[in-house]
Amino acid sequence: TLTLDADSFRARRIALPAFADASITLTLDAGSGYTLGAPSSLTATVTDSDAPVEVPAISIAAGNGVTEGGSPTFTLSASPAPAADLDVTGTVSASGDYGAGTGTRTVTIPTSGSATLTVATADDSADEADGSVTATINSGDGYTGSRADTDNDDPQPPDDPPPPDDPPPPDDD
Repeated sequence: TLTLDADSFRARRIALPAFADASITLTLDAGSGYTLGAPSSLTATVTDSDAPVEVPAISIAAGNGVTEGGSPTFTLSASPAPAADLDVTGTVSASGDYGAGTGTRTVTIPTSGSATLTVATADDSADEADGSVTATINSGDGYTGSRADTDNDDPQPPDDPPPPDDPPPPDDD
């Protein structure tokens, strides 16, 4: 509430605190020495001019499989792209004996909205069962998303050839 008496009344600029959309009502009260006209009350709507801040959602996708000694890659994408570089933390885990660097990693997603996480593995001469490397997005400030994706250590198989055409039915002659 702002009260102005006759001695201090003059045009004033009033700074309001930050708020969402709202309305302001000015009401003139009856007093001595003046007559109220109509209307004696006005309402103005104040609209917040700041666009809402969109928090980027982070997704992750594994690249093609690799053999041990290769480096699987994971693409982290932000939607929408961040307004400034955004540090995203993730956890890398592995199954199998491939010497993959595991643990917490930080990836900086630039304003272009995409970054790559590369995980080195070690090659050895032992014949071992297939393994995998998994990257998981950890929760953090300034983004949403928590998803894992896995890259196994086998390269992608070639596409299967299409099935042969069915032979034509026999003639009934």
